[in-house]
Amino acid sequence: MTAGMGVLLIYLGKERDSNVEFISGIVVCALAPSWLFPMFVFLYLRPREVQVSLEGLMWRDMQGEHRCRWDEITEVYRMTKVLDETATEKKLAWVLADGTWVTVDQTLSDFDQLADAVQESTHALLLERKRSALDGAGAEFGSVVLARNGLTVAGKKFTWEEIDHSTVFNGTLYFFPKSYSGSDSEDANLTETPNALVMIELLIDLGQAPVPVEQSVLYSGKKG
Repeated sequence: MTAGMGVLLIYLGKERDSNVEFISGIVVCALAPSWLFPMFVFLYLRPREVQVSLEGLMWRDMQGEHRCRWDEITEVYRMTKVLDETATEKKLAWVLADGTWVTVDQTLSDFDQLADAVQESTHALLLERKRSALDGAGAEFGSVVLARNGLTVAGKKFTWEEIDHSTVFNGTLYFFPKSYSGSDSEDANLTETPNALVMIELLIDLGQAPVPVEQSVLYSGKKG
């Protein structure tokens, strides 16, 4: 209850530019459990406005106005999480070459259009970079590294010949090694994987497109 009231006051203070409400929210939040502190920081620092242009992005937060070009973005994360029958949490994050993280959520107007625009505008640039990495150390996507001759998942290396198939289900990419029994797999949560759409396209390029889940071992119980 205390935490909820504090968050509400912080939000109203920011939206109405009311120092009284904002400071009151901070005081109330100070009485809340410490594990809620990251949420308060996010509410304070999150961008309040984002604009898309042909050149890149402009966003404003409590620290002022910021800009970046599309080619400065190295990672994009998009998350949609169903909390219950009436609530869905949505977040979008982009990471710049200097390590700067920017995160927004569905409280922004036109969030879905923004998320689509960021993914579409960065896709070709990121795809080109990752394709060139296939012939070197590999194209890295969080815990997954793709190469011409195979992949690494969470530190475990496999050749493509060792992978029976892969599929996407409930926001997770599953790889099924032939040596694993049943539906045992190595997997990656796509909401936590940078440039997930680029990774899927590279899998298709490599001839390793994920199969429809209905054709996977998750449904059929059989490989091959």
